[in-house]
Amino acid sequence: MERARVNVVPVTGRMLPGAVAHLRIRTFQQDTDDALGAEFERLREAAGGHLHGLLLDLRDNPGGLLTQGVAVADRFLSGGEIVRTDGRAHARRYLATPTATSTESLPLVVLVNQGTASAAEIVAGALRAHGRAKLVGARTFGKGTVQQMYDLENGSALKLTVARYRLPAPGAQTDVPPLMPDGKGLTPDLLVATPERSWPATMDAAVRTIDPVVAAAIGVLP
Repeated sequence: MERARVNVVPVTGRMLPGAVAHLRIRTFQQDTDDALGAEFERLREAAGGHLHGLLLDLRDNPGGLLTQGVAVADRFLSGGEIVRTDGRAHARRYLATPTATSTESLPLVVLVNQGTASAAEIVAGALRAHGRAKLVGARTFGKGTVQQMYDLENGSALKLTVARYRLPAPGAQTDVPPLMPDGKGLTPDLLVATPERSWPATMDAAVRTIDPVVAAAIGVLP
């Protein structure tokens, strides 16, 4: 056995009947937003330049880099607050930039389940709060804290919670969004029983398979 770096492909996609694109984000790493843009354009070209809708699949996505989650959410929003971090030395607001993109007006549904956490929950929560997408699937994990690693002189490391997330709430009447509570997660607009595998093992299998959550999400598209 040989040790080697494992390269995770952050975004995969396929075309579904009716010119619906199905994009799955596995994790939010350094190149996720760029990979999402490239895969979206590939599918759009495959559809002859016109897509009827998009399913953004965040099931079993444990999160990752907050900045990449913000960048992905920004692709689908024309303005407004995406998330706020609330901490003694880590307070910051992340806002969507008002730049027109080909994804801002495309009908959108976000797929979530118990494995959707952290940055993935931020994307899902922000898109729903701004009326951009409905959530379909199962309640998310509920990770409302920000951790940071500190390297120590003896070669070990210390991981500390340094802030909490505040997600914009739909129809909120206050300028301060509520904290995202740990362990409670986001309840989907449409609850659907989650299959044992949320994504087929191979893309060949994916072409032949539409699981119940995907089928329900297609039905939610306008």
